[in-house]
Amino acid sequence: MKIEDITLRDVVAGKNWKVLDGSRAFDMSLDGQAQVELQELSIDESEDFSDEDYIVYSGVSVTLSGKVAPLLLIKRVGNLDYGGDYCEFHEGRWRRVGIEPNPNAEFSFEYFAAPLRADRSFDSDQDELRNDNREQFRKYHSKLLQEA
Repeated sequence: MKIEDITLRDVVAGKNWKVLDGSRAFDMSLDGQAQVELQELSIDESEDFSDEDYIVYSGVSVTLSGKVAPLLLIKRVGNLDYGGDYCEFHEGRWRRVGIEPNPNAEFSFEYFAAPLRADRSFDSDQDELRNDNREQFRKYHSKLLQEA
């Protein structure tokens, strides 16, 4: 399976995927470009991850005006930094966020369906950040199919 095979229904279901060739994909060439485009990554739905694995999280982006859009986050599970590479659903296909700069883009919040306990970038007092992501995702995810 490739990232381009992820459907809106998969995102609404809150699935996570393991990137099967993650280390190769995120090795940078001499000019600073990734060796493989995100859409070309091989993935497999999974619930079992190690710190060294790369994960694709299902998520939503919610603008201040209330527009809800599907979002994918791709990152190494053991990376302490919040965030990673993002993909947006544009004209029926997934693409890396920022390919076409939009200086008028509305501010948005992002929420992910199932942050892993092993992913320390979601660590907070009493798991508030993980729980908030799950709750907010559940609040907005059904709008994805309505707005599609």
